[in-house]
Amino acid sequence: MLSIRNTFDLTTRLVRSGAAVPMAALLIAGAAVTAHAQPFPSKPIKIIVPSGPGVGPDIVSRLFGPKLAEGLAQSVVIENRPGGATTIAAAAVANSPPDGYTLYLTITATLSVLPHMSNNLGFDPSGAFAPVVMVSTMPFVLFVNAGVPATNVRELVDLAKAKPGRLNFAGASGTLPHVAGFMFMAATGTDLTFVPYKSVAAAMPDLLAGSVHVIIEAYGSFRSHLQSGKVRALVTANSVRYTQLPEVPSAIEAGIPSFEVNSYFGLLAPRRTPPEVIQRLNAEMQKVLGAKDIREALQRVGMEAAGGTPERFAEYIANDARLWGPAVKASGAKLD
Repeated sequence: MLSIRNTFDLTTRLVRSGAAVPMAALLIAGAAVTAHAQPFPSKPIKIIVPSGPGVGPDIVSRLFGPKLAEGLAQSVVIENRPGGATTIAAAAVANSPPDGYTLYLTITATLSVLPHMSNNLGFDPSGAFAPVVMVSTMPFVLFVNAGVPATNVRELVDLAKAKPGRLNFAGASGTLPHVAGFMFMAATGTDLTFVPYKSVAAAMPDLLAGSVHVIIEAYGSFRSHLQSGKVRALVTANSVRYTQLPEVPSAIEAGIPSFEVNSYFGLLAPRRTPPEVIQRLNAEMQKVLGAKDIREALQRVGMEAAGGTPERFAEYIANDARLWGPAVKASGAKLD
């Protein structure tokens, strides 16, 4: 059986000799030339992020984008498509050609949380994407106002059980802090009252003033308030201690192993993207995430560089989605 290269060579000899050449052979030869001349990537790569400029996904993508571009020897363009609780950006990538030139910077909500809130996301959460690599993780931390009479999570649990419904927690409806509050209640057998806000920023003044008692959020959002003593960190919602808060116990150490709330960012490609393209992107991202300056830049915004294989990322997404299901159901959160 002739290879594409051999077919091209044979066709060239036939043309030079004046022999008749079937059109199919010419098409195959032309395809061989094109494929040989344009190895991946041969044009700019676009990363679609589900947020506006200057916030989490946008910040992270612009941290690693230049180094990825350097490794691929192609431009990497960041395109902001906020709205729809990340579904607008995700659907745009899911419906793009599976060639590796359009990628999605996913966040936890897209594939782990939203599938439990709606059956009509505009894409198939279990089959629309090919995982490329986990970019970073950001463990959530349970913070309390400094006036709450609890210096550790056990004291907080005892206080909550002594006063059911009297302690409250903040979050935007349908977001990770909202659902995480119900996860904490299920893990500890407590009853807290949910107070909805439009955003973490909107809840911040009330938390600092003490009218809100608890919030479960990423460390980066509360770093300065933690340092000033206006809030306290009682537990990291993870199986291990957070490197940037070494004095704060993990959920396992605190005796609540089922309280695990990790926020992750990762790169996805449309499903059916060729495996060799996925592997190339993964290999370059591994180099990027292994760079000291990138690791330090991520730490400055409260995150940890991740990495790993596409298979490992796919397994993580599946496990994380199962973890969020019961908490989403308990919260009653729905995607309108």
